[in-house]
Amino acid sequence: MSINLTGKLREAYGRFRAQDFAGAERLCRHILDHAPGQAGALHLLGVLRMTGGNAREAVTLLRKATEASPGDAAVLENLGVALLAAKEPAAAEMVLQKALKLGASHGLLYMRLGLALEQQGRLPEAEEALRTAVAKAPDDPDVHNNLGNALAGQGRHEEALACYRKVLALRPRHVDAHYNIGTLFKHLGRNDEAVSAYQSALALAPDYADCHNNLGTVYDQMGRLEEAIACYRRALALDPNHAHAHSNLGNIFRMQRRYSEAVECLERALSIRPGFVDDLANIGAVRAEEGLYADAVGFYRRALSLDPSDADVRHNYGILCLALGDFDVGWSNYQWRPTRALALKEKRVSDTIPRDDVAGKTLLLLGEQGIGDELFFLRFAPVFRERGSRLNCQCDRKIKSLLERTGLFDIVAAYDQPAPASDWRLLVGDLPSILLGDRQSALAPPLRLSALDARVATMREQLARFGPPPYIGLTWRAGTPLAAQRVRGRLLYKEAPLKTLAVALEGISGTVLALQRHPRDAELEVVSKELKHVVHDVSGANEDLEDMLALLALINEYIGVSNTNMHLMAGIGRTARVLVPHPPDWRWMVREGESPWFPGFAVYRQRTDGDWTSALAHLADDLRRSLGSPVV
Repeated sequence: MSINLTGKLREAYGRFRAQDFAGAERLCRHILDHAPGQAGALHLLGVLRMTGGNAREAVTLLRKATEASPGDAAVLENLGVALLAAKEPAAAEMVLQKALKLGASHGLLYMRLGLALEQQGRLPEAEEALRTAVAKAPDDPDVHNNLGNALAGQGRHEEALACYRKVLALRPRHVDAHYNIGTLFKHLGRNDEAVSAYQSALALAPDYADCHNNLGTVYDQMGRLEEAIACYRRALALDPNHAHAHSNLGNIFRMQRRYSEAVECLERALSIRPGFVDDLANIGAVRAEEGLYADAVGFYRRALSLDPSDADVRHNYGILCLALGDFDVGWSNYQWRPTRALALKEKRVSDTIPRDDVAGKTLLLLGEQGIGDELFFLRFAPVFRERGSRLNCQCDRKIKSLLERTGLFDIVAAYDQPAPASDWRLLVGDLPSILLGDRQSALAPPLRLSALDARVATMREQLARFGPPPYIGLTWRAGTPLAAQRVRGRLLYKEAPLKTLAVALEGISGTVLALQRHPRDAELEVVSKELKHVVHDVSGANEDLEDMLALLALINEYIGVSNTNMHLMAGIGRTARVLVPHPPDWRWMVREGESPWFPGFAVYRQRTDGDWTSALAHLADDLRRSLGSPVV
């Protein structure tokens, strides 16, 4: 090389260090015009491309530099950095290993190797490389931060937290460490601490769009929806193409029944990441809640065409199909529900479902998802008894004695008792899928139950002390509050507006009983005030279902949201009046009228816009016709 080109290369590096990137590039171009394979100029130009965010072009230039100077560890290391930025971690690992073989061994190189391994999901190897990096560069906060990430990825949260705190001890204003602490606490459900950590990161970097988005997700989990919305909007102001923020904002609007805004946000997210399965599924969920069921089915099918193995999408699609009455498709997709996946992982159930003849086989039926679901799905058990199967059952202790009296099972055990022997171990929710295509068995009637005579006699005496008949039971809430759920799990929560319900019942004759499990402070007073007479608290019967079964056998009317007691009523051959929030639990279907699973049960449906007025007015009219004028 001429002395002139050597001097220009030296000058180019000087300009780079002075952050005169345009000047450095101009000099590199001049050198390459005269010496196209000059390794130093190719190297620096590749680093300049990395600095400008063009990882792909940086990789091309740095590969040419390594060809011109294959023994230069620094060039190989920078090529590794560029490959990491270009999302080619396996290639990055290879060139970083070459740099190590050439004798480079500083902490930053091991850190980059750790990142390459981490991005490939090889977390134990990444941890080993990063621990070497820490040993070689104990005062480098970035090394500790990346080790923390590798440990967090392995679920070793306390060790990861210690690494992040070490980062802050070395550099208190390290934005990523504050952010990572927030993400760790978010994952652990320690929401207040997550908020504090994210706010610390934003105090240092107020334009950090990802941090605004993540802070929004924490507020979302805490039920602080307006604060979450503000965070998502701030993230989008900083980065209009932040797909996660669009999607998260859309899901909040869904919860608030702001359906057009929800779809607008989700479609914007989908335009940024076309074919993203979650966005398609979430639009499907919104369309279902709007009552646009054909559109909803279409979006779910599009999502499944892209990823047929997405368990959440298949499960939610299955639930929609069940609600629409497409039982074969519904049950086949219901097999992807989370409780079944967990049972398979824990090896508590057989890994296949017996589709062939089960005559002569012993089936152990295992409860899942709650007492109501156990009772609902056990309606299919008699079908298998009729087909020659022997049945054992393991269930919640609260219904053990009820199931023993059905005569269906050879052995009934509670969860805390040894599981009976069997040829097949099945979750009760698996039973319908075995009957696919069998239309006669697919709509099995409720499992027949019976109340104990002695309990009925005791409960009759208690009711007489409360007042004269007719006896009217009320339940207004069931499930898990929305603030404690993910958006996609909202059907688990059912609630009717208590005061509005009480107003609708005003003037109805009878003795009113609160069957609500764990009534909140002052709720009974609210109902009593509106009805203008005492509401009697019998919520304790929910703890002993023998008592509840006896009580339900005696009352004249039962009004409530879907809950365990509705299954008990069906089991003793009685009916009830069911308040069905929108979107409906699949058992109550999306169509008007009664559910095929609960014949004779009167259904009063909340409107898609959330209004209960017409449903409760209809309920009041029906009760007045049934019960007559008020008691004076």
